[in-house]
Amino acid sequence: MLEFIEKKFNDKYIFLSVFLLINYPIFYYIFEQLFNGLIPTFIINFIIKLLIYSFALFCFFCVTSKKRKNILKFSSIFIILICLTFLIDNSFFVLRFKIIIKFILNCVLLFYILYSIGDVEKILKNFYKMSYFNLFLCILYYLQMLNNKTVLLSQGQTLSYILSFYSLILIYYITSKFNGLDFFCLILDLFLLLQFGSRTILLVVLLYLFYRMFFLIWKKYLTLNLKKKKLLILFLVLLLGIGLLVLFNLKEISLFLYDFLMSKGIYNRFLRLLSEGTFLSSTSGRFDSFYTIIFDGILSNPLGKGLAYDRVLIYQNYMLLNSTPVSFEGCYSHNFFLEYFITFGIPLGIFILYRVLRNIIKIFKKYNYKDIIILFFFIGFVPLLLTSSFLVYKNFWIFISVILIIMKKEDKISEKN
Repeated sequence: MLEFIEKKFNDKYIFLSVFLLINYPIFYYIFEQLFNGLIPTFIINFIIKLLIYSFALFCFFCVTSKKRKNILKFSSIFIILICLTFLIDNSFFVLRFKIIIKFILNCVLLFYILYSIGDVEKILKNFYKMSYFNLFLCILYYLQMLNNKTVLLSQGQTLSYILSFYSLILIYYITSKFNGLDFFCLILDLFLLLQFGSRTILLVVLLYLFYRMFFLIWKKYLTLNLKKKKLLILFLVLLLGIGLLVLFNLKEISLFLYDFLMSKGIYNRFLRLLSEGTFLSSTSGRFDSFYTIIFDGILSNPLGKGLAYDRVLIYQNYMLLNSTPVSFEGCYSHNFFLEYFITFGIPLGIFILYRVLRNIIKIFKKYNYKDIIILFFFIGFVPLLLTSSFLVYKNFWIFISVILIIMKKEDKISEKN
């Protein structure tokens, strides 16, 4: 029966399951507003999760049925890691186990499906196609929440992570081969990111955009004659001058734009922070709280304490200080390396990191994959330096799946040669 289903099963269903897994929060927020007051929120959440996870699990069994060896290998690693976690320290067992279950359903399931597809070009192409649907959903949500600034800012943080994923892919395609529709969609993506209010995510997107533009201009510069090179340099110097002028007057410009938009009934958190001069100085407690707590925890437990232990440290600290009640799930490190070393410890952490970096450098030397690796590096890793957690950040596991697919492909090529 399963073999018959597999023959009829099309790739579009596999990628639909991936799209649903990535965009689950958007569907939940939209339907929550549509049925607000008619159906209890927890029922809406349950139905959407049931439908999405059921379909994703079905796709998982179809796409992985002939690749049981790889699935068994990765499953063994995850199971051993989870078991060791609670053998080492079982404090806050229920709360940590709940996070791990969510991690399996959201991140591990997504990782398995993408890795089993085994074709980076096909994955990237389908992500590109899905960027239009993602934008449509985000616009629909934004129009629903336009008059509800408080909810928009709280939920918008989550949606920023999803939207940035597709924005970076659009930047990759636009700077590879310009397309007017893609450019228009990117402008809308950036506008929505500004409205959703995640500073870290916006900075990552802009950083990748500047990176791609720099190499695009450099490539163009190498093809020009001397006269055109001088004109290009003059243009860039002029552009830099305008940029510096804007930067020096950023507070005043931001205040003007903020007041103008507020007069039109449009609130923007970015402009407010810029106008107050707190855009970069306000760190949401990272350096003065989270980072110090986890760093001290690593020094006290150099062999590691397992999955989600950073939550334990931060949560306990907040409870001891009798601070405002916080969510256990939200007490993560906000930094990949701090979370990584408190999980695996210093000796094992350094060993794994060395092996991973060595393999990434090895495949990075292959020119065909260089741009793709950098793209997914920005998608899945760079944001984790300042926000989120690798136990909840789906983009990180997309990045890992892409790296492993490329490594596997390179191994096969090496074997043939």
